[in-house]
Amino acid sequence: MNTKTESPKRQMHRFWLSNRKPEEAAVNDMIPVLKRERRFAKAVRDGLRLVIALTEAERQIQAGVGQPQVYIQVLRLLFPNVVRLIEQSAANQELLAMRAQLETMSAQIASGSTPAPVSKPRAAVPTVDLVVNKAGAGNTAANLLNSFKMLAK
Repeated sequence: MNTKTESPKRQMHRFWLSNRKPEEAAVNDMIPVLKRERRFAKAVRDGLRLVIALTEAERQIQAGVGQPQVYIQVLRLLFPNVVRLIEQSAANQELLAMRAQLETMSAQIASGSTPAPVSKPRAAVPTVDLVVNKAGAGNTAANLLNSFKMLAK
């Protein structure tokens, strides 16, 4: 017996499908097949679970918050082969783009028209004024020391 704080163990939900709408008519045509194969209830549960999870993932992606991967995991659990195919397709597209870049670069190298390398900014080189005075033979050491003093200024 249920109290007001407990929820029933099972609940039934009813909904309508319009045969005037092509997408709903197609779903309506599949229901007898699913019921005959005893997959109708699971299809409804999985479908609702998937729509709810992907809707929440989309909301989080748009808002830039949360971890949408958690909700996308439902898709991976229900349809692992589809997810694998999508991932392979995305990886293949990235590889094809990289291959096209390499082919362009190879053609440029072969034709000798490679792009100019980017020049690095050079650091400022200090200028030094060096004054050289001719000194006698005995004043060479003094002249060297005076030159060093001039550099230190």
